[in-house]
Formats: sequence, C-alpha cells, structure tokens
Amino acid sequence: MGTLAEECSEVAQMCSKNNRFGLQEIFPEQPLTNAQRLHIELDDICALVDMLNREFQLGYVRNEERVKAKIDKVEKFYAYSKSLGLIDDDVMDASTEQLKKLISDDTYAISFQSMAQYRKALLESIEVKA
Repeated sequence: MGTLAEECSEVAQMCSKNNRFGLQEIFPEQPLTNAQRLHIELDDICALVDMLNREFQLGYVRNEERVKAKIDKVEKFYAYSKSLGLIDDDVMDASTEQLKKLISDDTYAISFQSMAQYRKALLESIEVKA
C-alpha cells in the first residue's frame, strides 16, 4: 500500500508539472513530453493495483458507474467555479504563456540575487489582477 501512495504522489507531481509547463513540454535532459511522463506514472499505479489484486486478493474492478458519477461531479463543480468567475480559461492560458516566456529567459532568471526572489517574481507575474 505504501508503494501505491508513493506512486499517487508521483502522479500528483506530474499533474503539477503539466499545469505549470504544459503537456507537450519536454524538460531539459528528458526524452519524453510531460504527457508521456504522466502516462508512465498512471501505468505504474495500474501495475500496483494489479499487484494488490493478485497478492492480497483486493478484488478491485473498475466500476464504470462510479467513474461516470465522478466525471459528472467534476464537470458540475468546474462549471460552477467558472460561473463564479474563479476560472477563466483565457486568463489561465495567458498566464501560462507569460510564465513559460519568463522561465525560458535565462537573462531574466540570473537577474535575481536568490532563488526566492526569482520564484516570487514568477508568481507575481501570473497573478490575476482584478
């Protein structure tokens, strides 16, 4: 079970990277896109579920009804958040593009005296101004 928890953490990390850098970005010194790396992590979770079924007779079988219910719930609350003005796809896309430009600019990065200053500037650059 501990290994499954570790793999779930790795999926969370890859989701975060995909949110920050995009699905098609290839991190330096990595041969795969972020989407491909996420696929690998998801496959790792599937492998561990199979192992739990085999070794501990967990008996897990995907329940399509619960899966559909979860999809419906996520879509419902996404639409609700959007109706409240908390999600704006155009603003998110613009913020992501702005952040990508800043991150890829080495001159901008080295202009800071510390990593903390650099991170703060990156975060401030994508804040949505109301």
